[in-house]
Parts: sequence; C-alpha cells; structure tokens
Amino acid sequence: MSAEPRSRRSPRSLGREWAFLFLYQQDAAGFSDDVEDQLKLFWSQIRGETRPTSEAKIGGIPDAKGLAEGAPFAETLIRQALQARDEIDESISAASENWTLSRMSAIDRNILRVGAVEIRLASAPAAVIIDEAIDLAKTFGEADSYKFINGILDRLSKGKKDPA
Repeated sequence: MSAEPRSRRSPRSLGREWAFLFLYQQDAAGFSDDVEDQLKLFWSQIRGETRPTSEAKIGGIPDAKGLAEGAPFAETLIRQALQARDEIDESISAASENWTLSRMSAIDRNILRVGAVEIRLASAPAAVIIDEAIDLAKTFGEADSYKFINGILDRLSKGKKDPA
C-alpha cells in the first residue's frame, strides 16, 4: 500500500488505483469480453461485499466519498483503456525504447495503460498523471519500476498532440 492511508487519498487517486487493479486482473485473465459482469464483481470486492483476490493490496473499504467520486473516474479510465487498448499499447510500445509490451511486467504494463489513458484524456496536468503513476509503481511494482514508468509516460506526454 502507499504510505498515505486510503482514507486520506483523493477519490481520483483511488480511482487510478482501482483502474490499475481492474486492468491488471483483466490482463492476467486474458481480457474477458464480459466486462460488465467483471466490473460488478470488482466493485463488490472494493465495497467489501465479497472477498477480494488480494486483500493485502486492495486494502480496507473506502469511505463513501472515495467510492462515490473515485469509482466513476475509475470506470472512465477502465472503459477508455479497454476501448482503445490496441492504440494505447502501440503508443506505449513506441515510447518504450528497446522494450515490447510482452517483456514488461503486467504491473508496469497496466500502470502505463492507466497513465496513457489519462494523458490522452488530458484529465489532469501531465506532471500530476506521471506522479500518480509513479506512486502506483512504488506501491505495486518492482524496486525500479517507478523509473521505467516515469520515462515512458514522460515521453508519451511530450509526444501528445493538443486535443481538438
């Protein structure tokens, strides 16, 4: 878990974490076509209605504000990432010198997907998006994952065209 307790993290930070966790689950399971049922199960785990697959990582039940504001943001990130996965993966591959997506850890790959979606949506300043992804990498990734994530998302943010 990140150093900051879940109750003190912003709903958007929680949403990013949840989007990452959902995409990671989907990646591990082979990206099911049954996204709606998978989302229902995921949210029941987050709310504590069913036992999560990784209680240590998902952590405690979020407060009402975190869930009310973080869940819609997470779903936006999830749906955009799934809808444009091929394009997002191509952009990550292009920004990843000497790395293919298949060589990346599933954790890094899915943190990058969340960050890349946010950069595409311009939902926050690039520096905030990258910092949040770095926090996820420090929490869930390997010791040096955050450096890898930082470099790739920085390249993606600098190569992003202005939204029309």
